Amino acid sequence: MARLRGALRTSFLERSPRIIGAIGLALVLGGSAFALLLTGGVFADTYRVTAYFRDSAGIEPGDEVTVAGLEAGTVKGLRIEDGVVAVDLAVNSDVDLSPDTRAEVIVETLLGRKSIDLVVGRGGGRLEDGATIPLDRTSTPIDITELNDISVRLMNASDAEA
Repeated sequence: MARLRGALRTSFLERSPRIIGAIGLALVLGGSAFALLLTGGVFADTYRVTAYFRDSAGIEPGDEVTVAGLEAGTVKGLRIEDGVVAVDLAVNSDVDLSPDTRAEVIVETLLGRKSIDLVVGRGGGRLEDGATIPLDRTSTPIDITELNDISVRLMNASDAEA
């Protein structure tokens, strides 16, 4: 106890700068890690849904999942299964989705930011944790730059003299 009292009486300038620096660095790193965990949705109450698409259409982990234009979750990951793209979605637990829900990749901005919009169907019941949205209930947008590239290749391959 006397040692602690003596340490508390020591002025700030008499303390070891290395110890002060180490404590400060640990506080900054700990605070940053906690903030990243919060923004990553580690503590969010969600359930998992997997949607199958013909192509990824530029969707990446961390992109937004919406229902009727309102934020409803995030994209957690993508993988290829049997030649199609399986997109893992973390949907907020307060969002009720019917078993016939559709999933669409939409372009949100002119700069090409994309998200997945879930369109709730009319069926009764609720999608449970681990449910899937099959390929026949998903769609991706047509990429205009990809169409342009295809048309340029076709024009270059055509016989102009014919």
